[in-house]
Amino acid sequence: MPRSFSLKMDIAAIISYDGTNFHGFQMQNQSRTVQLVIEQKLEKIFKERVCVVPAGRTDAGVHAIGQVISFRLAKCPFDVEKLQNILNYHLPDDIRISEMRLMPADFNSRFSAKSRVYVYAISAKKDICAHLNRYFWNLDISLEDLKATLNLIPNRFCFRSFSRVSKDRKLNFGTVTFSKCVVFEDFLYFIIEAPSFLWHTVRFLFGEAVAVAKGKRTLEDYKEALEGKKRLVLYKAPPKGLHLWGVSYFEQALGTLCEKNIIKDGLCGFFKPPSFVDIVKCP
Repeated sequence: MPRSFSLKMDIAAIISYDGTNFHGFQMQNQSRTVQLVIEQKLEKIFKERVCVVPAGRTDAGVHAIGQVISFRLAKCPFDVEKLQNILNYHLPDDIRISEMRLMPADFNSRFSAKSRVYVYAISAKKDICAHLNRYFWNLDISLEDLKATLNLIPNRFCFRSFSRVSKDRKLNFGTVTFSKCVVFEDFLYFIIEAPSFLWHTVRFLFGEAVAVAKGKRTLEDYKEALEGKKRLVLYKAPPKGLHLWGVSYFEQALGTLCEKNIIKDGLCGFFKPPSFVDIVKCP
């Protein structure tokens, strides 16, 4: 018989969502956000407000494959397996929980995280399947030219050159723990992992690389921006191609797992989320 719990529970869950019809993750008045929907369903189940904390606050239209959330329940009559099934039953089709587990009381999905893995995905296929059009930016572009530009990204570069943030932000130069372009058939996946990012950095980083590949920017412009000598914030990639692929809670390059999955299984590998075994270090 599965064990039932009635005492306080600290829970973490790996979730995926289609960001198309969401105004981002974070609560915004009464706009439909991922946080609002999940908290409404938890309140319906437990008859009290439950605050959900995300590892990353994705913007409107951005998707997640391996977002991690955490929340605390004052009491719960279910074990985590049953709770996952109940919550998935109540959630809409564009949010799914792939895994749930009990965590130590000091775990926080945002502040305990060591790194976040984002993937920007594009298709160079002219007649892309309508189903995939929600998750890939469809471009008429040389994937090799784009890959050559993105491969210039060093382990440390100026994040602020690719973000419209105010000057008082401390994260000017950021460290990237993993960066790789994977071309599989007519698709390109740009994988980038770092402890944190500035607002829209990945979308500007990718959009400006596309501009270079299309001849709208020079390669020298891109190099100077990486070095912090100029800002490139004109060409921003659309949100639909960006995915929060996973979050790591110990020192590792989770992006390597994403790369291996794509090389092995293409689309299916890309849409396969990491598990807790992959992201949390076992004692």
